[in-house]
Amino acid sequence: MWTPIYMAQSLNIAIRIKQMLEQNDILVYVRPAKTNGECYDLLVPRAELEEAQGLIFANFS
Repeated sequence: MWTPIYMAQSLNIAIRIKQMLEQNDILVYVRPAKTNGECYDLLVPRAELEEAQGLIFANFS
């Protein structure tokens, strides 16, 4: 099951986060956010949720 993990404010940010997660062997799906056409949702498999959250927090906060 795919789980939303992050809403990026632009496609460039979404791509940077996606690349970082994929370099750490985490599958990532990016889709336009339903609430705003300029934002993008990043989704990961539920089994990889905690690891992905840790990587995003460590690299993008």
